[in-house]
Amino acid sequence: MATRVLIAIGQRLYREALKDAITTRLGVEVVAEAADGRETLIQVKEASPDLVILQPGLKELNGAETIRQIHIDMPDLPVIAVSSHSDYPLVMRVLKAGARAFILTDGGLEELQRAVQASMEGRIYLSPGLEATIARSLGWRYVAMGLALLVVGNIVWRVFCELWAVLFGIHSELVSVRYALNLHGLRPVSEAPVTRDVIEEREEIVRPREVVVHQDERGVQHHASVLGLS
Repeated sequence: MATRVLIAIGQRLYREALKDAITTRLGVEVVAEAADGRETLIQVKEASPDLVILQPGLKELNGAETIRQIHIDMPDLPVIAVSSHSDYPLVMRVLKAGARAFILTDGGLEELQRAVQASMEGRIYLSPGLEATIARSLGWRYVAMGLALLVVGNIVWRVFCELWAVLFGIHSELVSVRYALNLHGLRPVSEAPVTRDVIEEREEIVRPREVVVHQDERGVQHHASVLGLS
């Protein structure tokens, strides 16, 4: 039984030429045609094809969105994208939308036949030229990611070094202060808790004392208050 195909291509001349070619050379049956994305969705429901050959640059609804909506109701329906453009973003959008194959128009009917066979068997097929394009694009993406990681790593390292310098500087200052206090026999206020004994000790140090200064001829002693050290 021949594979039932829906052709969704915007240009009528291109669509009719492809229809004649694949009917004659590939032995498939074209059961429906569409010129834009919305018409494609209608024809998919009415004709129930086994395969959709689709142009990514459809009007009304682009190819990637058309594929997504097709797979809402018919998730297993294989779709082949045919385009003359091989840019990486376009290819990836169509493949992520669910296309089984993406081929270039300069590949000929032989390549389309391989894509049809692979799609009907549940395999992914890409034109050989697309594989090289994707490989180059991914290579440049990895290079860009590497450079970005290098820049971020350099920034993180600089921030770490600056924080380390600040923290080490504060630590050095604290060490210097403690050393100076110890050198003079003092302790930081935080290390000398004020207790009752300490207060009494300090009062004893500065408590006035009366001492005999001199004694006059009548034997009267004259006193004076001075600050004494205990």
